[in-house]
Amino acid sequence: MFRTSCNWRNGRSSAEEEITWEDSEEPELPVHVALAGGLIITASPLPSCSPQIMLHTADHPVHSFSASSMPSNPFNKVTAMALDQSQPTGSEYRLAVFYSIGNFCLFLTSPSNPKESMEILSHMPTTRRQRTSSIVQAVYHHPLLITLSTSFDLTIYELPSHNAAGHPPQIRLTQTLTSFTSYPPTSLILSNPSPQNYKLVLAYSVPVYPSHWTVAITELGISSFTVQSTQSTNAFDLSPGWSPLTPELSDALSDQYALKLSEVSSTCTDGKYVVLAGAVSSSIQLYRLSSRSRATGPKLTFLSTLQGHTSPVQALSVADGRCVSLSRDGSLWVWDLERGGVEVKCATLNPLPGSARVLFDERQILVVLFGRIVIKRFDV
Repeated sequence: MFRTSCNWRNGRSSAEEEITWEDSEEPELPVHVALAGGLIITASPLPSCSPQIMLHTADHPVHSFSASSMPSNPFNKVTAMALDQSQPTGSEYRLAVFYSIGNFCLFLTSPSNPKESMEILSHMPTTRRQRTSSIVQAVYHHPLLITLSTSFDLTIYELPSHNAAGHPPQIRLTQTLTSFTSYPPTSLILSNPSPQNYKLVLAYSVPVYPSHWTVAITELGISSFTVQSTQSTNAFDLSPGWSPLTPELSDALSDQYALKLSEVSSTCTDGKYVVLAGAVSSSIQLYRLSSRSRATGPKLTFLSTLQGHTSPVQALSVADGRCVSLSRDGSLWVWDLERGGVEVKCATLNPLPGSARVLFDERQILVVLFGRIVIKRFDV
């Protein structure tokens, strides 16, 4: 692990590997990807009568499978995937896959034997609103599943742990919340601070008068599969009502207003740090998220502006005090957020024609494009 960490700091990685698909005329649609150690799970965003899920491992050929319970529909496609964050059972992982026709399915995947992967549950929402609003993000910590739709509906499900004898397993929808003041892009992080208690942190965009944007955070405390508390804050810490205009307040307002963005391209959080990038900006805003008392709620504190990219930042990913950023000219940077500076400029890819995503773990970075995934491994 020490060698891998040193490789991160000095940019030493293996030659890029690629997972590729057929060329397409729709470069705006990146592939759906989930990452679990040596297992990479992918799904095409294109419509298909039977959307395929593909498992990629170093020791086995690519294995594809689909939902057996899914009705055939030529316009159906995968809209999101979520891996179970709880400890896997043996060498198997639970995977939730969401489809544009409203269904979602739960699969059991096996990295050691991909051909044994199988569908174990399926669910079709009963209300028209849920059927017609596609799921774009989800987080999963068994037995809790939380989904976010394009219409900003946040839905909480309780998934069964086992099949009781003589009774088919049932997925229980416990609560649906909605927001009319939140906007994409969004980022979800789910933690389990104590048994039966969860904390969901949602980062999203909010407008700033008259025509700009910044980042906001909502923390939701969840117990017994329902939201027990919700608190929000945003990067513009303005008190409602009227305040005396002192020099200190004037300076603080000027500093905050200077951070406004004309458009947000990406935001991401790991529950401790929040990063924000503008669609026409090559810099990244770094904030620290601190949880205060229930009476005062969370607080976003601006720490610094991360400079280094020479073209607009297109994608961000944050985990464990480290941030990976990708810009439109193809440069890939790694940032050490604990020290507030760049760790390494680790790659330069070809300029990106459409949208892209990045995700990483302690050993590798995946750059997700339409038609291909570029992999940089640091455990060399």
